[in-house]
Amino acid sequence: MKKIISLILGIILLTACGKVEEFTLKYQDKELFLNRVFTKESYGEYKDFFESENCAFGDKDITYIYDDLEIETYGNKNGDLIVYSIYFTGENIKTNEGISLYDEMNDAIEVYGNKYNQEGNKYTYTKGDTDLIFVTDNNIINSIEYRLNNLK
Repeated sequence: MKKIISLILGIILLTACGKVEEFTLKYQDKELFLNRVFTKESYGEYKDFFESENCAFGDKDITYIYDDLEIETYGNKNGDLIVYSIYFTGENIKTNEGISLYDEMNDAIEVYGNKYNQEGNKYTYTKGDTDLIFVTDNNIINSIEYRLNNLK
């Protein structure tokens, strides 16, 4: 019996320690996650939404519009809407680490470090299955997006 309890505790500890990190965003007192089922309770009340065809999944994407961001979702095989992108649209929102639109990319590099993938003026940081993407113009950030990098 003691061996079984020890085994169960070991599995629990390994599971807790093996947690994969991902990018998240705090917005209107809610922690927003990618790759989760979208609900108003989890992501907050939105102002508007629009649907578009999704060629990859054969379903519709729904984009939810908030004051400072847009949340893009896709329908999975169970009929749930899964969040795959959070895109900044306003200056009044910051990443959890304090970076916002129109900051200098040097500031983001100072905060997030040099471990990014650069393609032209696009800088991508990766944690687990999530990316944090900055697009710049003359070193000024003009786009910030959290994006799922491994759609399931």
